[in-house]
Amino acid sequence: MKQTWWKISIVALLVVAIAVVIAQKQQQHAATPRESIASMANTPVDQTVVPDNAVTPAPQPTTTGQPQKTANAETPVKSGEVCPTPVPNASANVPAKGNGQPATVKGTAPANPPKTANPPKTTVVPAVKPATKTLPKLVDVGSTQCIPCKMMAPILEQLKAEYKGQLVVEFVDINENRDAAAQYGVNTIPTQIFYNAGGKEFSRHIGFFPKDDILTTFTKQGITLTK
Repeated sequence: MKQTWWKISIVALLVVAIAVVIAQKQQQHAATPRESIASMANTPVDQTVVPDNAVTPAPQPTTTGQPQKTANAETPVKSGEVCPTPVPNASANVPAKGNGQPATVKGTAPANPPKTANPPKTTVVPAVKPATKTLPKLVDVGSTQCIPCKMMAPILEQLKAEYKGQLVVEFVDINENRDAAAQYGVNTIPTQIFYNAGGKEFSRHIGFFPKDDILTTFTKQGITLTK
């Protein structure tokens, strides 16, 4: 009888232990969904509403190295650099390159440039005379659009201001004066034409011409300009 009671006690303890373990596992399983729901409730949610027809902007490419220049940036030009655009009403005077474009002539143009193949019939070109017979004169034939011509503009203004009363400086825009190319015998711009005090042309230069070179041209002719 005593041995039977002892066995019953052991079986009862095992049953209680198993029941306790099962109860703990059930509590753990029940707690896990609640914790997950609580953590999801504390997580911020992006409430941004994206419309269905929204277009995502394409990523902009990044550039490395030197910054790009602006379309209207003016770079320094070298002496003798000319405008690549043909001069209006003067393309017949310029020999063609192999690619059909008019050739660019640098340096000093001939004193008597070739005549046009078909000169205007109704245009009467007056003789070129300086503004005054007592002062030397510089005529710059160019345009307000090409870069070498634009670089000549401040040089001409400096010459006007520094040598006022000693030198006549004139700018001729071929876009406003269509007869200027034929009048001055200009095939390429910019072109600088030098006149002495008697109104006679003694030199001309094609392309951008620095200020010091302009003064040297007058000095070689015996014309001294002082500030």
